[in-house]
Amino acid sequence: MKTHRGNAVIALALLLIPAVSAGASDFGLALTLAPKVSQEGFTLTVMANPWFSALLGENGELYLSGIVKLETTFQSATLLLDLGRSQVKLRPSPGTSWEFGRMPFADESGFVASGLMDGARWTGSPGPLGASAGLFYTGLLNKKSAEIVLTAADGADLLDADRFFAPPRLLAVLSGGLRNPPAFLSRLSAQAVGQFDLRGGSDTLHSQYLTLTAGIPAGAALAFELSAAAALAEPSGSDPAFHAAGALQVSWDLPTALKDQAYLGLRAATGADGGFPNVTALEQGRVFTPGPAGLATARLGYRARPSAVLGAEAQAVGFLRFPDGGPADAELDPGSDSPWLGAELYATVTWTPFSDLSVLWGAGVFLPASGGAFLPDTPARWLLSAAAVLSL
Repeated sequence: MKTHRGNAVIALALLLIPAVSAGASDFGLALTLAPKVSQEGFTLTVMANPWFSALLGENGELYLSGIVKLETTFQSATLLLDLGRSQVKLRPSPGTSWEFGRMPFADESGFVASGLMDGARWTGSPGPLGASAGLFYTGLLNKKSAEIVLTAADGADLLDADRFFAPPRLLAVLSGGLRNPPAFLSRLSAQAVGQFDLRGGSDTLHSQYLTLTAGIPAGAALAFELSAAAALAEPSGSDPAFHAAGALQVSWDLPTALKDQAYLGLRAATGADGGFPNVTALEQGRVFTPGPAGLATARLGYRARPSAVLGAEAQAVGFLRFPDGGPADAELDPGSDSPWLGAELYATVTWTPFSDLSVLWGAGVFLPASGGAFLPDTPARWLLSAAAVLSL
């Protein structure tokens, strides 16, 4: 059995628990059992997430969590011990907060980065704006969870069995949006992100991003959301390269008793030299999981919640690649320039019989463009998954 361990930060964080007043604290444990079978074989994931929360005076709170994750196949088992979301949040005045520690971050466009990151974040309301500023570091994250592969050196680190930590990168983020947008908008916000490669050496990549997101209501049941992102990539030894990405999401709340919604999503990210430089892996499908770089997708879906304990969703996704960039896949035909990659169908059912128990089932298939973008006779890919989560 392989065992990966983080550094002493995890143990130190857990030792802080007794220092907080027990009268203003809570703790618990989430247990997850998740089997999965696909054309690649069977995997069983068993995970425990202990957590502890406490008030810090009248205007602060502490939250600590851990990750104990066992992944098994018929041939091997891997144990992961790591720190989950763990942060201190302070509210010095109404509408203002400071956060320190390991916290979730996702850029507003969905094209740059998403996941847990270590750092600090300020949130406030200067004038008519809602704003935030953050500084995050990735070098203490688990490399498999962070999934940061921007350079060949990053890829080598991911394959190195003796390396636990993700590549060391610094992200500086500044966001702002109108608290009271015009009547024809439900939201309007902009975000700037600077990514700085701290690795050093001859294989580095710095990048800067500017995103704009707008929500446009069209009556009580129909809504549009538009996102645009521009990126400047600065690889060592090469000229800077400009990249662009955009997305349109249309959602329609249907007039039925099922609390259901239909939606259409269009996304595209292109540019020379490998395509849009997303910092973390942002999978664009469930069975076929390329990142957004050099890719366009069209997504048609339907979700419903017929009862308080039951929910379901089904979607179809079509994948197109641009001449510059596009996904890397062992079964792609190197001699083909066909843009059509194939289509994916995926459905999920969620059952929540109790507030502390939820069960999810998922099934999907990806139909590759065999004989086109993919090598002839490339078989379909499929996935069957389930997950049960019990909160104690």
